This record gives sequence, C-alpha cells and structure tokens, in this order.
Amino acid sequence: MELQFIFVETNYNSLPCCSKVITKDQHALGTADYSAPEVILGYQLDGRADSFSIAVIAFEMLAGELPFKGQLIKCHTRQDFLKLEYVCVHKLNPMVP
Repeated sequence: MELQFIFVETNYNSLPCCSKVITKDQHALGTADYSAPEVILGYQLDGRADSFSIAVIAFEMLAGELPFKGQLIKCHTRQDFLKLEYVCVHKLNPMVP
C-alpha cells in the first residue's frame, strides 16, 4: 500500500479558534497558542518545538485552559516570552499531582 498525501488549503481566518503563525514566505505553521517560541521568533527548529506543542496540548487537557493564561498569542519578541508567568497545572486543577 502506497501512502498518498493530500494538501488542502484552508482559510484559517474564517476559524474563530485559529490564530495562525505565518512564515516569511506566507505559509501557515499552526496556531500561535500551540507554537513554540522559536517558531514565532524565526529561530532554527528541531524536535523540541514539536515537544512544546504536545506539552501545550497536554496542559490544556489537564487544566482546561492554555498555559501562560493564553498569553502566548500576544508574544512577538524574546522579551515578550521572558515576561510570561507560568501557572502550575496543579493550581488550575488540584486533581493533577
């Protein structure tokens, strides 16, 4: 069986949940809420960016909200990211050890 890939162009602006991240060549990488800081800042990417995105998903599943109180979307510079305050998932959901 041969794998086939289909690329679908989506108008992300029509989706209220999706704030897209755009590269210099105008390609959408994903939503800013789930993108690692290095993606937004244009740094060299590796597997850690994927790990960050998975961690954001896990945090949201456990806490019921995004990490950093959903402020990742507002960060555009390194200084913006350094100002973020992390809230432990246990404080948001005491059932998580």
